[in-house]
Amino acid sequence: MDTPEENPEGYKFGSVMTHAEKLKGQLLITHGTMDDNVHMQNIIQLIEKFQELDKDFELMIYPNSRHGVGGKKRAHVIRESVQFWFKHFLGRKLNPEID
Repeated sequence: MDTPEENPEGYKFGSVMTHAEKLKGQLLITHGTMDDNVHMQNIIQLIEKFQELDKDFELMIYPNSRHGVGGKKRAHVIRESVQFWFKHFLGRKLNPEID
């Protein structure tokens, strides 16, 4: 994409902020606080935008994790993601015995 100075329209179109108002349905955002690709300030800006637009989303922050949360926290990421899918797309709990 070159640089923002060389391709301002490409960067504008490629920004999630440009398209935030188009969000429909549910969204799960997972973010590692040490992510060096998507900085924490970017997530805060996106959350603020979604709140201003009254959009539904869920957020799970993983302290001291990088982009693509892994290690011991990976099982938690997977469980949260699957639970999100069951709740919002299948209309039921992953494990109905657990509240």
